[in-house]
Amino acid sequence: MVAVLERELGPEHRETMGNRTNLAITLWAMGRNADAEKEHRAVLTVRERVLGAEHPDTLESRGSVAIALSALGKYAEAEQEHRAVLAVRERVLGAEHPDTLQSRGNLASALRALGKYAEAEKELRAAVAAQERVLGREHADTLVSRGILANALRAQGKYAEAEKELQAVVAAQERALGVEHPDTLPSRSNLADLMNEAGRHREAEAELRQIVPLCERALGAKHPNTLLCRNNLAEAVQAQGQWAEMEAQHRAILALREEALGAKHPHVFYSSYNIALCLEAQKKLPEALEFARRTEAGRKQALGPEHPDTRKARTLRERIEAAIGGK
Repeated sequence: MVAVLERELGPEHRETMGNRTNLAITLWAMGRNADAEKEHRAVLTVRERVLGAEHPDTLESRGSVAIALSALGKYAEAEQEHRAVLAVRERVLGAEHPDTLQSRGNLASALRALGKYAEAEKELRAAVAAQERVLGREHADTLVSRGILANALRAQGKYAEAEKELQAVVAAQERALGVEHPDTLPSRSNLADLMNEAGRHREAEAELRQIVPLCERALGAKHPNTLLCRNNLAEAVQAQGQWAEMEAQHRAILALREEALGAKHPHVFYSSYNIALCLEAQKKLPEALEFARRTEAGRKQALGPEHPDTRKARTLRERIEAAIGGK
């Protein structure tokens, strides 16, 4: 379709750009994040030249580039882009325009990924309050922001409030979209992972064993969200002491993540961290130390030395080193 429109209408025609944007969105939904970023950047370049930097379509493309950057694990770049888009939308469209509110939610998502949990929570509470007033409590954009808010709360240990929010989001998405919709499944997985963090391992495992095959069928076995669901299931099972079995699972997930996301993506280091934990529990300390060091170095580069996930990896590495030294 894009090739036909380029030939008949020209590569810079508005309809051509709209179809290229739809193609990029499809690539992102398939988990092909690098291809999606490339396509969004190409559209952005044309729109900036033809429409101007502050045209709503141009801002849409710039926001989409930022979303693709987040999906690629480039959270600092994504934050910078989201801040720029938000500033222009606030000035041009107004603080409570739906596009402006969506930008606030997207910025908060990047902040949460960067470990800036309190700042993310503040942004999200403001965005959610406005979205509920302007769009309604169960509008799709509002539910996305509420889900991100729940994750920011959870990261700060506010489990009860986070669970209540996620339960409401899942219920609304199940009513509107169905229990097996690609947007519903990550929310269900997040809720189950929260249960696991709160110590309800068996309950989390039971839910995730239902979700993983649904993700595989709806998204594909190698989709990043499917791999995240598998990761969450493995974490719930390893929390019950099945270290050897889950070591094998995490190794399989690691290989798929490296293939799908690249060796430096933050999700890759979730897997290497879990492998280190499993090896440590089995007293395989030299290999555990190797994976802990790999995780710390990767997170330091991808997220920064003081990101909470980097600090967790450093603590694990130091603990294993102490155990080896104390032998």
